[in-house]
Amino acid sequence: MQELFLQIISHPFTNMKIFLSLWGALGVIIFFWGFTGYFLSHNHIEHQDHARAYMVWGFLLTGAAIIVWEGIRWLAGLF
Repeated sequence: MQELFLQIISHPFTNMKIFLSLWGALGVIIFFWGFTGYFLSHNHIEHQDHARAYMVWGFLLTGAAIIVWEGIRWLAGLF
């Protein structure tokens, strides 16, 4: 725990790495939750619609985390 605390203080981008990693992981979890729900719905249209929405939101969250991280890396590379 002390090593994590020292790493957070000594490296300014560590907080962003941790936050964006958790953000991306949450997106992947939501995507797979919808993916499994889609196949377990047994052709029930309303459940498939909800599962599809989960998959889209999970994909968007993961993609947004990647885009934000790459934007931060690009901005940091300018200085």
